[in-house]
Amino acid sequence: MAKKRKSTKAAVSKRYDLDVGKQRSRAKLRKFIKKRLFNRKKAHVLCLPGSYGTEIESIYRKLGIPDHNIFGVERDPAAAKRIQERYPEINVYCGEMNHFIYEYDGPPFDIVSLDYCGYYSPRRLAAVSLLAANHRLSRKAVIAVNFMAGREQARHQDQIRLQHALATMCRSAKQRPRLYSPDTMMN
Repeated sequence: MAKKRKSTKAAVSKRYDLDVGKQRSRAKLRKFIKKRLFNRKKAHVLCLPGSYGTEIESIYRKLGIPDHNIFGVERDPAAAKRIQERYPEINVYCGEMNHFIYEYDGPPFDIVSLDYCGYYSPRRLAAVSLLAANHRLSRKAVIAVNFMAGREQARHQDQIRLQHALATMCRSAKQRPRLYSPDTMMN
């Protein structure tokens, strides 16, 4: 019987935050914010910074938004600690987004970027509805919710594409978009 060779290649874990598509997405968001938000020195940001805080560096700092106006939500305690150590002036909340929204008692957010690295779920989109219902959004807030539709189950792909189409129609009609959740669209 032949001996199995041990692989000499080290296991490489892909850093989602360095993905080329992710970089393009951040560049588009930065450009979108720059066109629409003029008083960036006073803007308040709610985001999911991730373990490395790449979004902070590549979007908010480049736009001149002060670190103390950035609120990052991270579920993983180790990642939250890394973010706090790397960016000591950023407000880091360790826990669920929906809990943060209920507990937050500061000025409304001008920018909300929910760039999820996990799979789509109605609960994740509920955060946008909660922000609106709890008056946590400024009048002209920029809201970005990012999912990778191609990796989702077919029924979720359809929901994501439908919500994108609704947002596009509202934007082209120059209406303020209504907040829909997948649950209300399916009933």
